[in-house]
Amino acid sequence: MISMTTTFTRSIPAVAWLAFLLVSRTADAERIPEAFRQNPATFIFLPDTNGHPGTAIGTGFFVGVSKGIPGVGFVYLVTAKHVVTNGSGGFLPDVVLRSFSSNTTLVTHFVLSTNSPSRPYVHPNPGVDLVVIPVGGGGESALIGSGTIPSDLLATTNHIAKLGIREGDEMFFAGLFTPFIGRKSNIPIYRFGRLSMLTNEEIEVFKHEGPQTYFLMEADCYPGNSGSPAFFYFDARRNPNDTMVLLAGVVTSHFRNLSEIVVLQQQANNVPFALQNNGITAVVPAWRILETLDLPELKKIRGE
Repeated sequence: MISMTTTFTRSIPAVAWLAFLLVSRTADAERIPEAFRQNPATFIFLPDTNGHPGTAIGTGFFVGVSKGIPGVGFVYLVTAKHVVTNGSGGFLPDVVLRSFSSNTTLVTHFVLSTNSPSRPYVHPNPGVDLVVIPVGGGGESALIGSGTIPSDLLATTNHIAKLGIREGDEMFFAGLFTPFIGRKSNIPIYRFGRLSMLTNEEIEVFKHEGPQTYFLMEADCYPGNSGSPAFFYFDARRNPNDTMVLLAGVVTSHFRNLSEIVVLQQQANNVPFALQNNGITAVVPAWRILETLDLPELKKIRGE
């Protein structure tokens, strides 16, 4: 297995990495923090016949695991598993990432076959809708400029308890907006809401995956948002002198209602229904990412 050691933006403490929130969050809580305009997400495409971005299919983001040396570590692409799988559950042969870094649009291929050094790794529970893919080697290391999230900013159950995160806390996510993705760079759509359900019980979102652990966020999401990074954020009183934002997890889907359509002079016996987005987004918790990164094979590559 090829070593995936590379460098990433972790040369400063997490509190400094997100210190912009101390000003922007308290001065004007309704604005996007300036640092997030550099896009914490990357866009995922099916390749066209020339290997360039073709059809946009979802969102991803980068997580960095420190090697204990400032700026040195391992970087992983994280997205929802269903974004990079086909209808039968197998991984797509390859996808194209379009990432924005240093005012330059970068196009990078990720081969998703099981024989690739950058192959996908899934959670031990196959029903968990996320995948991590090692980044490294050649020009791919430039992708770190897209906004690598340090692994210590991933929310754990300890964070939930320590910070008293509960229903009503503010959340947002950044992802692909399929009607307009930007021509010269990635332009994400930001959706805002609140944590609307926090429970120890498992919830069924996809019937074929069975009940799973999710955060439920009061916000609409649509095709293309799958794989987006979702964040908790709160003011400095909740966590004095430390980070004010945590990665909550990975956007996976939304809940839908069936609404009967009334048709005048209906001739058929079948009653038509419309699927309606009910405004609740399911988020795979960030600790599932950490559990996937702790797979023995990935730990061995990192020398742990």
